[in-house]
Amino acid sequence: MGTRLKMSTPHHPQTGGQSKRTIQTLEDMLRACVLEDG
Repeated sequence: MGTRLKMSTPHHPQTGGQSKRTIQTLEDMLRACVLEDG
């Protein structure tokens, strides 16, 4: 899994949305791994 650290300010709406989408994607991936392993 290739990852890159991207710093953003907490009050910038565009980067805030990107962060939320990234976190949601990671949560979805983790959930899928847990469900596969049982």
